[in-house]
Amino acid sequence: MKQEMMRTSMSLLFGAAVISYVVGGGVTLALGQEASHYLTGFLLTGLATTVAIGLVYLRVLKPLYSAREIISANGESLSPSDFSKSALNGDKVIGPFIEKMGGIMLKFVAVIGNVSEIIEKNSVSLAETSHKVDHLNKSIEVLALKSREIAASSDAIAATTAQVSSNAANAAQFAIKARGDSVAGQASLREAIEEMRHMSTRTEETSQLIAKLHESSTQIQEITQVIEGIAGQINLLALNAAIEAARAGEHGRGFAVVADEVRKLAEKTAKATGEIGGKIGEIQNETEHAVDTMHSLVEDVNRGVGRVEHVGEQLGDILHHSSDLESQMNAIAEGAEKNHAEVGQISESLRLVREQLDSFETQMKSVSEQAMALSDLGEGMHESLIDLNLDTVHNRMYKIASQGAAEIRKALEESVRTGKIRQDDLFDRHYQPIPNTNPQKFSSRFDQLTDQVLPSIQEKILEQNPDIVFAAATDDQGYIPTHNKKFAKPLTGNYQNDLAGNRTKRVFNDRTGARCGSHTKRMLLQTYKRDTGEVMHDLSVPITVNGRHWGGLRMGYKAE
Repeated sequence: MKQEMMRTSMSLLFGAAVISYVVGGGVTLALGQEASHYLTGFLLTGLATTVAIGLVYLRVLKPLYSAREIISANGESLSPSDFSKSALNGDKVIGPFIEKMGGIMLKFVAVIGNVSEIIEKNSVSLAETSHKVDHLNKSIEVLALKSREIAASSDAIAATTAQVSSNAANAAQFAIKARGDSVAGQASLREAIEEMRHMSTRTEETSQLIAKLHESSTQIQEITQVIEGIAGQINLLALNAAIEAARAGEHGRGFAVVADEVRKLAEKTAKATGEIGGKIGEIQNETEHAVDTMHSLVEDVNRGVGRVEHVGEQLGDILHHSSDLESQMNAIAEGAEKNHAEVGQISESLRLVREQLDSFETQMKSVSEQAMALSDLGEGMHESLIDLNLDTVHNRMYKIASQGAAEIRKALEESVRTGKIRQDDLFDRHYQPIPNTNPQKFSSRFDQLTDQVLPSIQEKILEQNPDIVFAAATDDQGYIPTHNKKFAKPLTGNYQNDLAGNRTKRVFNDRTGARCGSHTKRMLLQTYKRDTGEVMHDLSVPITVNGRHWGGLRMGYKAE
């Protein structure tokens, strides 16, 4: 560029001189004196402009180009003394200015280097902060969930306590009513006992009267038997008198009539006394049965009195227990009411705690979003620093990733060109679950090809750069069809072992994994903290196939 500018300037100077001489003379001959005067002025103005351009080149542009060559040649080992070398040496006009600007540029480069370090440290701090915030968010979510569960349980307890209080109050009312009923029942039982005792007394008296009646009927029966005997004797005497009257003849006729009447009277008397005896016998049987019944009734009444008295005692116990139950129910109701108030306070406290947790969760989400925004800002600054070509870890990794992505692009494009795979298949995103894999793995229409072409590129990156933990191509959906060999160990069936040891043919749709293949920036540098405590950098560059964005190459390396 410098030589081209020099040649251009010298050509202009030489050409201007020749034109001035030739054209000036020719025009003077052809146009006359006046026209020649104007044309000469025009040519002299052009000559002056050309000379000025040459001076600007010699005094300004040439030193600046020399300064640029010095910067390009020395890179980060540049020092202020380098700007006094070569073409700048002896240039008393622009040299000091360039040397001064070189010093400022060196300071600027140093500041940029410090800024890069600060961004690096901030990225690590933000990764740790985000990791802690994520864990804290999870803890807060668990606490919020537990507080909601406790609040729900507290509300249920409050409702149950209120129900218990209501039931206890109702039970106390029932106890009061039972006590009143017991008192009334005892009074009724006492009246019943008195009535039964009075009935027992009257029954006993009646039994005694019937017993006396039985004795009297026995005596009457004895008397009727005597009368019956007398009637029999009278009948016998009447029969004898009739016989004697018959013997006496006419003189005994009147005596015979009397004797016959006496006999008839004796028969009637015997018949009447027989009937009386029968009735008295029946009366005796009935009175005996009545006496037995009365005795049995008295015994039943006495037993009933005993039972009623026992019921009265039980009612007394019920009355006593009802009083105790009333006191206890009142105490339970008071306790339940107090518990209800205390549970209400607990529920209110839990509500406030839940609100605080919700607010804290919102704030933590805001902090997380702000941390993500700062992280995005840092990512953008890392991308901007690429142009400065600083000698940093990230720039070195970017160059490695760019080279790897270019090789993958060429390999995929060559596969499409030679017909090993159709481009539509390469961009197909209908993944098929691989059976009996946990974590779930997927096959695709292009993973067989990547298993053939990617290992030579990816494994070479790891072999040549021991600091790089992994280097794997991912499509724009976070699917890694072919991972590094050390992350493609045989499946064991143990979830934890396979989760870390076999990461190939899996979809990584977390924030870091999803962005690695979906972005189209020149470089995306993400910093995150593993659950193991290590802070990792994840640098990714886009991969295109025939001008179409396919995914990206992501590389992971530990933060220093």
